[in-house]
Amino acid sequence: MIFDTPSLYREAIHEKIDKEYDCDWYFGDYDYKVKTYNPQKYKHCKMLHVVDIPHANLYATKDMVSLLFKKEYKNFFMVGEPRNVSIWCLAILKRLFFKKKRLYFWAHGWYGKESFFQGFIKKIVYKSADGIFTYGQYAKDLMAKNGFDKNKIFVIHNSLDYDKQLILRKTLSVSTLYKEHFGNDNPVLIFIGRLTEVKRLDMLVSALALLNKESYKYNLVFVGDGTMRESLEKQVVDLNCKTMYGFMGLVMMKGRTQS
Repeated sequence: MIFDTPSLYREAIHEKIDKEYDCDWYFGDYDYKVKTYNPQKYKHCKMLHVVDIPHANLYATKDMVSLLFKKEYKNFFMVGEPRNVSIWCLAILKRLFFKKKRLYFWAHGWYGKESFFQGFIKKIVYKSADGIFTYGQYAKDLMAKNGFDKNKIFVIHNSLDYDKQLILRKTLSVSTLYKEHFGNDNPVLIFIGRLTEVKRLDMLVSALALLNKESYKYNLVFVGDGTMRESLEKQVVDLNCKTMYGFMGLVMMKGRTQS
């Protein structure tokens, strides 16, 4: 098992994998600006150092490729991050010289907005895999259209801690949180996710502003952060409807997100 970082939101699924399978764990120390956990509780765990490549939006993980040469390792399950050049090397070497070993990627797969270079790299890396686990059907369909074998692509969705989420849902109660924040009883729409341009969240802001002018009153809360936050905040000011919107930013506390 090879991951760029021990992300807290994946801790539950990691624990279940560790209990179910006899596996060794390798985690990089890459800083994704997300909350992490201590993986040293696993019997076989080692941290790998991640190095940024100057003047490029790429990085490498030291000692990752050498794992391919260990005779005791027959199966590799890892995050398929195309910006990690160590993954390029491992995938190509596996395809050329270690064909009996099995390589599986856990990845977003295909976005549909890849540049020529990004698409070229993804095809080389992902076609070296014996299986790819993606977050959604959309990515699988796009990969199939780009020449990947759909029988090797498995949709597993996101890795939320379902057991804890179920407990939290059972404790839900009526709250005055949004009434106190907005000062009204209008219905509240909530967006949870990264604030990125591809999602066209500016259209959502404009739509609610238009509804407000037509006397259909709503409030909107953004839970998450991203490259589009600053422009969205400016947009609500320009539309003179700042009081209708709330920006909570990145929330890692599961209980707080639930509320």
